[in-house]
Amino acid sequence: LSHWTRKNGLMEVKISPKGAIGISQITEIGLRELKEQIKKGNKMVIALVGERLGRARIQSDVAYNVLAGIAKLYLDWDFFRQQKLIQIKDKNSKNVSYRLVRKPLGYFINGGKHNFQFERATVAAFNTGRKDIIKKIERDGDEWNREFIAPETGMHQNRFLKYYKAQRSSSPVENRKFDSVIHIASSPI
Repeated sequence: LSHWTRKNGLMEVKISPKGAIGISQITEIGLRELKEQIKKGNKMVIALVGERLGRARIQSDVAYNVLAGIAKLYLDWDFFRQQKLIQIKDKNSKNVSYRLVRKPLGYFINGGKHNFQFERATVAAFNTGRKDIIKKIERDGDEWNREFIAPETGMHQNRFLKYYKAQRSSSPVENRKFDSVIHIASSPI
């Protein structure tokens, strides 16, 4: 990977030309969002990165950089898993637009369906930025994923989803544990 190097036997995190830090490519926006979630008491984020998030540690500690990346991926996943794509038809023309609308998690648990590949949106948002993916989804509807914003996004999506699906299907007990952890972490105190 080009996001870190070995120097004197130790792994050293690199910073991209756009300022993204290390293996997880944590951006300033991502750092701000993680810090905001720590302030709000987000249990999952705190469990992953602790109650104090430091840029210096993210730059100097590869393992911590990965944990910060997992926390950011969790925040994107948590956002998109609560969204439903709705279609809006203009009465005066044949134009169609789309909007992501937040639904309570109970909606999905009780049989409501995700209709825009929220797992792919999670990975794409981590790679490209959540606002860009939201714009693309709201512009293209359920066809949003046909053309990737950045070429590597499709590669990351496919690799991540292959691993994600293998993990989810490997053990019903583990799935329940995972779902319980997610439920606990995303519940209000």
